[in-house]
Amino acid sequence: MVPLSQLEGCQKELNVALSKYLKVLEKSFNTDISKAYRNVDFEASTVNNIIANHFYRQGLFDLGDSFVHECGESDETYLKLPFQEMYGILEAMKARNLEPALTWAANNRDKLLQNSSMLELKLHSLQFVEILTRGSRDNALQYARTHLVPFASM
Repeated sequence: MVPLSQLEGCQKELNVALSKYLKVLEKSFNTDISKAYRNVDFEASTVNNIIANHFYRQGLFDLGDSFVHECGESDETYLKLPFQEMYGILEAMKARNLEPALTWAANNRDKLLQNSSMLELKLHSLQFVEILTRGSRDNALQYARTHLVPFASM
């Protein structure tokens, strides 16, 4: 019985502290949502860019193109191209073809190194394993000597 009464005492203390905490929170924050609202004028073209960018990011290129066309916006291909490239790389990777990803990583090596990314090394390692699993040990070693050696100093 003693441990039960001690537990009940701790439980009461916790409940009192929680109720005080809720009261302090209610005093700290204004619950009137109308005070948080600001009348902001949005540029329609900016909102349309955001929506089109969302469609392109999701891979819904036809829908994004239709949206841009319906809005009467200027040609938004500069928004679409990076995502088309990304989805092309992903499709190639699903087919176990790392060449587009390796090409992209080589073209963007400087940006990747600025972010301390080892993506290019990881892609070359995957390519090495892929060559090795195909059963060509000599080709895999040649690939490693050619493509993995530059990363030895990192």
